[in-house]
Amino acid sequence: MRIRIRQVPPTPGSECDTAYAVHLDRQGEPNVTIEYAAAGDGRYASSSHARHLVQDYLGRGERPPRRIVVDRTGYARPR
Repeated sequence: MRIRIRQVPPTPGSECDTAYAVHLDRQGEPNVTIEYAAAGDGRYASSSHARHLVQDYLGRGERPPRRIVVDRTGYARPR
């Protein structure tokens, strides 16, 4: 599986300042795109944190949600 991440504009009207599109390319399965959005400009507003959260889901054998929102304290909520 390959994980690709690119920065995208945050959803208008949301409390988030940064957003990424996380693309999962899996052989033999449909590709999946997850929106990762973070409030603030701290350590949680990074592509590496987005990758880490998605890999946590995959490591537990779970399908990641279509959208993950992280607040200023680092609490991640699936949407």
